[in-house]
Amino acid sequence: MTQSRQAKNSEGCLSLIFKLFGLFGDEDTATSLPYRRRDSILTAPEREFYLVLLKALEDKAMVIPKVGLQDVFFITDKEKYQTARNRIAQRHVDFLICENHTLRPLFAIELDDRSHNEATHQKRDAFKNLVFEAALLPLIRVPVKHKFDVDALQKLLTPHFDQAEKTDVPPVCPNHKIPMVRKTARHGDFKGKDFWSCPNYPTCKELINIE
Repeated sequence: MTQSRQAKNSEGCLSLIFKLFGLFGDEDTATSLPYRRRDSILTAPEREFYLVLLKALEDKAMVIPKVGLQDVFFITDKEKYQTARNRIAQRHVDFLICENHTLRPLFAIELDDRSHNEATHQKRDAFKNLVFEAALLPLIRVPVKHKFDVDALQKLLTPHFDQAEKTDVPPVCPNHKIPMVRKTARHGDFKGKDFWSCPNYPTCKELINIE
């Protein structure tokens, strides 16, 4: 047997062994993959609340369901980055309320059913509350009900809109992890407009417009 035939036989045996142990499979196809579309990304109570929430907001803000906390927050401590990231990696918030045009988060809503009375859930909820508190982003907890009331929900949410308008906490520069400073453009197309700038400008050109 030639060396080339021996090599081919060895490759064939290795491939068979790998497949038997599931180390790699055949080439993926659309029909072979085990993924299917859900009927809805929300449960029945979440969907019912979502529809009432849209009416309560009256186009004042955008509702984004099931948002991962990694997409809402960034981590300021480089030394603790991986640990802090892992703690929020698999967590989400039920509804994130954002400004219509900028998608800046204003506050978030958690819909709590009976399971949140369990000790394990309460521990997770307590940590999530602290994450939002640390980032100065309000988290509103709403108990699941058989029927949600639009007027009652409006009264609950209105103070948080008012607070969001008054709050002028400097954002943190995502590059240098330090508070940004408020400035006013003096020239160009944006003359007279306020914006947040990194204190390290012009080395860091990170800017955030202030609506």
